[in-house]
Amino acid sequence: MFTSLLDTIVNGSLTYLSVLRDGISRRFKGDVITE
Repeated sequence: MFTSLLDTIVNGSLTYLSVLRDGISRRFKGDVITE
């Protein structure tokens, strides 16, 4: 049970990081394109 909870936390963190990285790269590309 504890390991499954840990897996859920890790998976959630990885998903959050990937989404965050996508948003940052997209915003960065947008800034570069506008300039």
